[in-house]
Amino acid sequence: MATFSWPPISVGAPVGGATSANQVLEIAALDSINTKTPVAGQAAMAASSPVVIASNQSAIPVTLASTTVTGTVAVSAAALPLPAGAATETTLAAMNTKTPALGQAVMASSQPVVLASNQSSIPVTTTFSDITASGTITTQNLVPAGAATAGSAVLSTALTGVSTGLAQVTGGYTGALSLQFTVNGTTWVTAGGTPLLNISTGAFSATIASGVQGIFQFEVAAAAEYRITGLAAMTGTATVSLKSSQATSMVALDAAIPVGANIIGALVANQSVNSAQINGVVPLMGNGVTGTGSLRVTIASDNTAFATRDPINASGSVINTTLTGTTATAHAAPANAVGFLLEAESTNTDNVRWRIGGVASTTAGMLMEPGRDTGYIPCGTGNTVSVCATVSGTNTCSIAWVLSA
Repeated sequence: MATFSWPPISVGAPVGGATSANQVLEIAALDSINTKTPVAGQAAMAASSPVVIASNQSAIPVTLASTTVTGTVAVSAAALPLPAGAATETTLAAMNTKTPALGQAVMASSQPVVLASNQSSIPVTTTFSDITASGTITTQNLVPAGAATAGSAVLSTALTGVSTGLAQVTGGYTGALSLQFTVNGTTWVTAGGTPLLNISTGAFSATIASGVQGIFQFEVAAAAEYRITGLAAMTGTATVSLKSSQATSMVALDAAIPVGANIIGALVANQSVNSAQINGVVPLMGNGVTGTGSLRVTIASDNTAFATRDPINASGSVINTTLTGTTATAHAAPANAVGFLLEAESTNTDNVRWRIGGVASTTAGMLMEPGRDTGYIPCGTGNTVSVCATVSGTNTCSIAWVLSA
C-alpha cells in the first residue's frame, strides 16, 4: 500500500530539466528549423536544402531532357562510347613509337622539320679533313681522255672545298708521269704548261720526269677529280701517295714576267731600295769611263736649257809658218772656226808676238817664248790672227784651227 506524506514535500527540478525559460528557447529554435525545412517536392535552389553526395555513393541514373548541358554535371559510368577520332590506347602507342628519344640521333630516327621562311641566319661550323689516296703505276695509260688503263693511274676524288694537291712519288720506274683533271667525272684533260712544283728544287715542270722521286705541289681548285698517270711507256713500279687540302699553296714564278704594261705590287712611299745589280751587272758609281754598268739616260723634252760650249772637231786644220825676220804673218780664220791654239816651236831663237784683229809687231801683241803655246783661244770666222818675231832670226810657229761640228 502506498504511503503519502502530507503536506507535500518541495523537490527541485533535475539538472538540465525543462524549465519555462528553456521551453521558450526550444520553441524559438524549432520555429527557426521549420522555416528552413522546404516543403515536399522539387523547388528552386534558393528554396532547397544543400546536401553532399557520400564518397561511396552508388551510381545515380541520369536522364537528360536535352543534348545541351549547362553547368557542371557529375557523371559516373563504367564505360562511355568515345567520339569519332578520339585517341585510344592503340593510337597513343603508335604515336609513341614515332616520338624519338631525347638527344641527337641519326636521320632515320629523327623527326622531319622545316625552317621558317624568315629564319634568321644559323651559325655553322664546319671541319675539313685532308683527302688522301695512294697506289702504284706499273703500265702506260692507253686511254688518256677516259677511264684509265688498270695499273696506270692513282686517282683522288670528292674534292669539294679542296684547293691544293700534293703527290709524293717513290720507287724505281721509267716513264714520265702526268697530271690530269676532270670536271664532269668522265672526260680527262692533261694539265698544260708547267703545273708541277718540285718542293725540293723549287722548279716547275710539265711532268714528273722519268724515274724522279720527290714531292710535287699543284693547284686542284674546282676540279671534281684528279689523277697522276703514266702517259708514256712505263717500266718498274712508281708508288704514288696523294693528299688534297684546303690550305693555300706556295706561289712562285716559273718564267720571266712577260713584256707589257702590267704592274705587280708597288713600293711603299719613301721606302729605301738597294739595287745591287742592273742587267746582271754591278752599277758603276762616281765619275769615270762609261760602258757596262752605266745607265743610259734621255734628256726630258721639257728640260731647261744647258749651258754649252762650242763643239770641238779634232780634225781641224793645222798651219805651220816660218816667220821672216820681224815681218808679221796673218792667219785668217777658216769657215766654221770656233777657236785656235798657237804654238812657238821650241827650236826658235827668239820670242814671238801674236794678236787678234790687228797686226802684231815687235812691240804689239801677246808675247810668247819658244816652246810655249797659247792654249785654246775662242775665235770665230772673220777674224785674223797676226804673228811676228821680236828679233830677226830662225823662228817658226804653228796654228791649229778648231772647227765646229
